[in-house]
Amino acid sequence: NNPPPKTKPLPYRRPVPEYIRREELMAIIDNMVLKHKILFLCLYQAGMRKSEACKLMDYDIHFDPDYAVVRGKGSKTRLVSLSPLLSSLLSEYLKHTKGLLFPSRVSQRNGQATNRVLTDIRAPLKTAMMKAGITRRITPHCLRHAFATHLLESGADLRTIQAAMGHEDIGTTQIYTK
Repeated sequence: NNPPPKTKPLPYRRPVPEYIRREELMAIIDNMVLKHKILFLCLYQAGMRKSEACKLMDYDIHFDPDYAVVRGKGSKTRLVSLSPLLSSLLSEYLKHTKGLLFPSRVSQRNGQATNRVLTDIRAPLKTAMMKAGITRRITPHCLRHAFATHLLESGADLRTIQAAMGHEDIGTTQIYTK
């Protein structure tokens, strides 16, 4: 008849990200329009965060060598290498785009100005997943996890992956070894 003793909750442990195969990702990306294809390749092949990719400007992209200047968390800037596929698509896309690379069609959301920065990128991902016949849950951030996992599988060391992803702490990067 006694109530159970009060205990402290166990510390929260972030679950290990779900593994996504290259073929699945490329099937999804192949079912996108050019603008979204480039945006999601920035997440997958360049390891950018969603906020970093959505704020890219035309002057952030450089060719020969192919890299992008990315402003990340804490206003830190890093250089991100571009894959040959991403580089070629960007060079074609930049012929028709000036300023913000991925502007939103909406200038206000919930009464707040968006500065034309794209905020919701889940809808194009969901549409492409349906076209590709993929039914499991994949979020935009899963593409960044796939970037790190596939680099690790290809033999890259943890410090290289840490630098590519812009992690300050190696412990954040170590989640990909699991």
